Amino acid sequence: MSAHALGSRERFPEELWLEIVNQLPHKSRLRISVVDHTLRRISRPFLFSHFCLIPYAPSATSIDGDIEPVCHDPDMQLSQIEHLEFKTSPEIAPLIHTLDIRPWNLYDSRREKRVDSPFLILDMLFSRLSLFVRLHTVRAYNIIFTHIGLVNLCGLPALTHLEVNGCTVTDYVDEPSLDLHRISNATLGHSGRSSRSGLDPWIRLIDVNHVVELVLEIPSQLWGSMPALIPEFPHVTRLHLHKPWCQVSLPISVIVPILLKFPSVTDLSLARCHTEYQTPYPPLLPNIQHFFGSFAFLSLIICQPTLTSIGISNLRGGRELDFVRNSQSNVRSVSLFSPLDDLEEFSLWLGMFPCLERFHIRSYDDVGCQLFTEIAPFLYDLIHSPSLSISLDSLRIFWGKGNCEDVSSSEEEDDTSEEDEDEDEQPGDHINGDETKISLREKSRLTKAEAVAGLRSLMAKFRALSCLEIQGHAFLFHAFRRSDGTIKEEIIVTARDFNRFSNGNDSDDEE
Repeated sequence: MSAHALGSRERFPEELWLEIVNQLPHKSRLRISVVDHTLRRISRPFLFSHFCLIPYAPSATSIDGDIEPVCHDPDMQLSQIEHLEFKTSPEIAPLIHTLDIRPWNLYDSRREKRVDSPFLILDMLFSRLSLFVRLHTVRAYNIIFTHIGLVNLCGLPALTHLEVNGCTVTDYVDEPSLDLHRISNATLGHSGRSSRSGLDPWIRLIDVNHVVELVLEIPSQLWGSMPALIPEFPHVTRLHLHKPWCQVSLPISVIVPILLKFPSVTDLSLARCHTEYQTPYPPLLPNIQHFFGSFAFLSLIICQPTLTSIGISNLRGGRELDFVRNSQSNVRSVSLFSPLDDLEEFSLWLGMFPCLERFHIRSYDDVGCQLFTEIAPFLYDLIHSPSLSISLDSLRIFWGKGNCEDVSSSEEEDDTSEEDEDEDEQPGDHINGDETKISLREKSRLTKAEAVAGLRSLMAKFRALSCLEIQGHAFLFHAFRRSDGTIKEEIIVTARDFNRFSNGNDSDDEE
């Protein structure tokens, strides 16, 4: 921050300074706090807004799946106690807005027998929770709440966001005075394998009429009993149904009864699932607008007229793909986080949604993706694709690690500036069949200049296209259309890799 800005601070209202400081990263706040007395006073509330406590270290998981706590070594124990004393002091405690409580192994030390109880620090925190009068977010992982801890948690006047994952309550008593009626955003997770009892207190404590966003993270074996456990949440609009990734996919017959408990959901994020149904569900599901999750579940909701945005984590072909293709959906935004099989499947997805405005792919060739094995064939198919929607606004494709070196030169840009008329495609380029695929790959030995020129021609041809980004191991092309119609470009090519990917046929090496 310049001296002029510091000297002129009196002319700015303090509300403006607060807004500026609020947007700064934490390190920048630390720097400006030592520059000037006024800025130190303004930035002070932001410096201590977050408190992360590590009450103990988790040992090996017990037989029922719960985490058994182990006391820290003496130095670490003392450090955490001092940290707790500072954050609960009368000056600092009112500044805390978010609290994280998470056991963690900070040192790989031998686990000799400790004298102190592993719950000493946690009990100290619970007894002082009421000091955090401005605390609005609590995140707790694999800890046990005592009765006093639960009472003080319910008494926090500003608490609106609660995330409890693998947390239980000792000697829980269903008292009318205990409630979390201010919670509007909740994450409830049960990491143990023993029973569903760990979730019962939290579901009873929150007000189902006040929650608008809910995340449920439940092991697979508990999903079947969830419809009987949870009440209806009439006002939840954002719902995330998750489970540990190491577990098997869920049948849709388990998921749908849970989903019916949330009639107002518009944004749905779903764990991996599989379907055993031959026909889509009848129109009794919520009117979903934004969906992220399994392709199997997408085939059940694709016909909903409200659905405008989808994100797919794993693709499947066969009957479900045919149904999605023939659905005449209103989807405008598609994000794929899964490898596509080949060039034909890429073109199929581009032409599947007539109203498509945004199409993003994020894939990695180290998980078996064949589409992006070679850059040149892929770019050729994209440049000459007849499937691009005229309404497409954003096209972003990322694969691999994308480590590129900037070797673009002014000569290359000059050579590619006049090739905008090569966009008219020959009618035989997209005929199905193995012989045509071989012919396509023979034609697709693009030079760097041809690839860049072709992508530029896409921006010229599709006037609605405001963002085009293609990024891979050896190639990056990013074009952005400004509001005045001009185009800003970033071009990065790793010459040696591009030559290898384009079958050693790059003429730029001769320059």
